[in-house]
Amino acid sequence: MREQSTRDGASQRIERIEVEDAGNRIDELRVGGQTQSITVTPKADVPPYNVQPANPSHPDGRDGAGRRTWNVLSF
Repeated sequence: MREQSTRDGASQRIERIEVEDAGNRIDELRVGGQTQSITVTPKADVPPYNVQPANPSHPDGRDGAGRRTWNVLSF
């Protein structure tokens, strides 16, 4: 696990966390302790994808957290 921490102009802590195992690399961006983005890069021959983080402003938990999204390239 690798973690990098900085502060932005508003003095919020910015963390970039990378976790890697035999099958995937996971990159997480946190700003002020809140997860902003999660990108999973499989080591298999498949494209990376994003996982939508939970949104704390949705108290019922139906904010789409955990939904996976892929960027689709058009040729």
